[in-house]
Amino acid sequence: MIYTVSEYIATGIESIILCVFLIASLQYKSMSKIERIIGTIGFIILIITNALFWDKINVLFSHEHIFSVSYTLLLFIFSRAMLKGKWWTQAILSLVSIITVFLINIIILSCSSTVLDNSYSEVLLMRNPARIFLLFLSKFALAALLMTMSKIITKNNYSLHIGQSISAITVFLLAIIIGVIIEKMLLDDAVTRTYATIIIFCLSAIIVLFIYIAAEISKKNISEQNRIMLETRLRDDEKKLKEMLEWNDSIRSLRHDMNNHLLIIKQYADNNDYLSIQQYIEKMQKSIDNVIDITQTSNPALDAMLNVKKTVCKKEGIDLKCYLQTDLPEIDDFLLCIIFGNLIDNAIEAELKEDTKEIRLSIISDEKNIRLTIQNKVAIKVLPSDNLPKTSKSDEKYHGIGLKNVLSEIEKVNGIFDLYEDNGWVIADVELPL
Repeated sequence: MIYTVSEYIATGIESIILCVFLIASLQYKSMSKIERIIGTIGFIILIITNALFWDKINVLFSHEHIFSVSYTLLLFIFSRAMLKGKWWTQAILSLVSIITVFLINIIILSCSSTVLDNSYSEVLLMRNPARIFLLFLSKFALAALLMTMSKIITKNNYSLHIGQSISAITVFLLAIIIGVIIEKMLLDDAVTRTYATIIIFCLSAIIVLFIYIAAEISKKNISEQNRIMLETRLRDDEKKLKEMLEWNDSIRSLRHDMNNHLLIIKQYADNNDYLSIQQYIEKMQKSIDNVIDITQTSNPALDAMLNVKKTVCKKEGIDLKCYLQTDLPEIDDFLLCIIFGNLIDNAIEAELKEDTKEIRLSIISDEKNIRLTIQNKVAIKVLPSDNLPKTSKSDEKYHGIGLKNVLSEIEKVNGIFDLYEDNGWVIADVELPL
């Protein structure tokens, strides 16, 4: 009875450890605290129920492969439903957690059978304090190893391409299959403890070596991503500088012409020709409206960027309609530059391919948040299921970097970002806490 209760408790602890490992490595999706708690508890109960279900089957070990598959699938489904990350990353971490469980259990039981001079199956079927101690020792070792791994994963932010990830998934699946086969052979006394121990340690060494190789490949991937991001930022900076110079030239031209305009108006005034003065001023107003519509809010950085983008839109024939709250609260200029700059650039680039070119911009705030909404008109649906627009650029390696930067900065301040289509408009909606 005591052992049965201990086994149930150990099963629950193991399920919690695996879920905590995935949560620590991948992080929750954007959802309320209540949803996180209910969802996590629900999956933990489901995983425990699955383990106890297979434990109740008398021929459990002849069905160990089915148990392994169901265990892995539940962890993967938990990751897909509750956590961030690409599916292949979630699959790899789910497999790694299961492999760790197998290896720790086999190593501890093999070492114990050697120390106690019993067979593997005898140690497994023991119902005494020593077996309870081994049971909880394995969970302690599992927690220590997985939590260490999660810290390393989050610290280094590993990144594998899909092809590399599929190779890793294949290797880990083979490792699980080999682990199940070895355990079955040990239970059937088909292999000696010495040979089994050698095989297990060799298998562990191979897995560690593969993880090391994968980590090195990941570092190269991250280095390449950083290089691409730097190149993209330099290209964007050059583009923004060019736009600023064009806007500055238009202002300088206006200032230069203003002196000549004033001389003509003075001449009309000297001749008391007030009708000509009125007509000339009306012509000047139309000319000034065609050159630039200067934005003035309480945020100078936003004014500067928006004035430049207005010039670009005017040049490209894009109808830019703005609704701006003039008394905007203070917000980090760097954050604003990345979010607003990338989103408005994406909208302008998208409109260059449209027949009807129109962008709507809204920036408002309340006591707690500032909300930025950018809409650009589209004739056909452009957003795929993952809500990241497909590129039409010849250089695809730069695609998505801008949006990734936007998402990264929004997450840093616990903001909210939504990108969707509605009635012929692509809408980027950002909410930032103040």
